[in-house]
Amino acid sequence: MTEEEIQQILCIGSGRVHEILQWRFRVDKILSLWVPHNLSSEAYSARHDMLAKFKASSSRRTCNIATGDESWIYRYGPEKVVSVDPVALSKRTNAY
Repeated sequence: MTEEEIQQILCIGSGRVHEILQWRFRVDKILSLWVPHNLSSEAYSARHDMLAKFKASSSRRTCNIATGDESWIYRYGPEKVVSVDPVALSKRTNAY
């Protein structure tokens, strides 16, 4: 289940979802994306055009958009893993 899905189910902001997951459930991100700066001219042009479309958007999610060749970096901390039941979470619409 993604943070965006939790945000939609609970009808709360993305910052609040992140805060609840991090502090209440002790959940941490286990991966991140890294996009190199040496993009081809075609990839750079596509990235520029796409980001220009979202420039006027009021959503903070557009800051996470990137295109081109991506490398995935995984990080796993077994001492912090907590199981969250999405069904139980969806029933707690007024919990926070």
